[in-house]
Amino acid sequence: MSGEIRLRIHASHGQLELVEKAIDEMAQLEQWPDKLVFKVKLVVEELGLNIIDHGYGNDESQELEFRLIAGDDSVTIEFIDEARAFDPLTETPLPNTEAGIEERQIGGLGVYLVREMMDEVKYAREGNRNRLTLVARI
Repeated sequence: MSGEIRLRIHASHGQLELVEKAIDEMAQLEQWPDKLVFKVKLVVEELGLNIIDHGYGNDESQELEFRLIAGDDSVTIEFIDEARAFDPLTETPLPNTEAGIEERQIGGLGVYLVREMMDEVKYAREGNRNRLTLVARI
């Protein structure tokens, strides 16, 4: 099976619940394994919060577009926003996972986890928009 969901939400934490419900609906329809549902939800929450908090500074008048595309052997997640240009793949330093907890810098671990959990992660700046595309193979 395959399907697509597109949502345009206001940049607020509460609006991410709409995205989570859409993920649940598609996961049930497409019969995704629990592990895949967990990964998709974690990635969406982490990146959605980063865009809302850091990209838009919690300005709820701003909008974020979310796309979820289910293919036969993969799930594609896209975030499209008009926040300042920011490539999390190159502008977020890799955390030192060997260091002790008290020696680690704050931040960056969420993007690291996203990169580890997804099979493909791409960023593009298109005009005044950021597009972050993530693919998880089923």
